[in-house]
Amino acid sequence: MDYRLPEKSHSMERWAQRPDRHFFTLLQEFLVASLPLLPPTLTLTTIRQVLDVACGSGTWIRALVRTYPRLEVMGIEREQQIIEYARSLSWYTRLSHSSFLAAELSDLPITPQFFDLVHARFLPPSSTGEMQRRQIQALARVCAPEGYVVWTEWTLPTSNGEACTALSHRVKQASTPHFYRCDAPYEMETLLSNALALPIAALQVQETSIMYPLKNGNEHLATSLSELIAALFDFLRFFLLTRRVARAREIDALLHQCRTETHDPTFYATWTLKTVIGQKPLHF
Repeated sequence: MDYRLPEKSHSMERWAQRPDRHFFTLLQEFLVASLPLLPPTLTLTTIRQVLDVACGSGTWIRALVRTYPRLEVMGIEREQQIIEYARSLSWYTRLSHSSFLAAELSDLPITPQFFDLVHARFLPPSSTGEMQRRQIQALARVCAPEGYVVWTEWTLPTSNGEACTALSHRVKQASTPHFYRCDAPYEMETLLSNALALPIAALQVQETSIMYPLKNGNEHLATSLSELIAALFDFLRFFLLTRRVARAREIDALLHQCRTETHDPTFYATWTLKTVIGQKPLHF
C-alpha cells in the first residue's frame, strides 16, 4: 500500500512553513520530546475521550495516541487548511483513534459534557477579553463531570542579551493588551475557575522553565531548541512586520544582533510555560 503524502498534502506542508505556523509546530514538537504529555496528577484510568483545542498539525495528538492507544482523541482548529494537514499527517503515520474538526473555539459544535479531558495549549489570540472568556467557557462546557481541563500558555523569553531584550520590548510595544495574549496571562486562574465554578484554590498551577542553552546535555534536544530559537526569530520578524512598527531593515538589523548574541558563550535565555488544571465538579 502506498503511504506517501498525497500531492494536496505537499502543498499544505509548504503552506505550513509560514513563520508563525512553523514556530508553533517546532514548539509543540520540542515540548512533546522534553515534557510529560499529561500532568502526572491526572487520574488516567478515568480518561477515554480527549479533546485537543488549538491542535495545530496534531503533534501532541499523535504522541498521545502512540503512548495511550486506548484513548479516542479529537483535534480542533479554526482553519480548515490546518485540519486537512493534520489529517494527512495522521493518515500518513497510520494512526487510528484520532479525528479532526474545523470549528470556532468559542462555539464548539460538540455535545456538552462529552470529553473526559480537554487539553488546550497556546490558544489563538482573541480580539477582546470577552472572547477569551467565551473560549474558556466553551472548554468547560464540553468537559464531562469530574473530567479535566488542562490549559497551557507561554511567556516571551527573557535573556541577558541587550538585543534580545530590545526585541522583547519591541514585541510588547507592537501588542495591545487584548490582542496578543501568548504571554502567560495572569488571569488564567480566574478565567478557568469561573468557567468551572471552582474556587481558585481548587485549581492546580504548574510552571515549567525552559532554558537556553540546555543544561542537561541532551544533544538531540539541544539541537531542537536551537532550531526553535531560530524559528522564534523568524516568527517575531513576521509579527513585527505585519504590525508595521518599524522598517524591515531596522528589524533585520536587530534580529542580526540577536542571532549574534545567542552564539556568545555567556548568553542565556529563559521562558516559562504556565499550566492551569481544573477538575469539573460532579454537580456542575
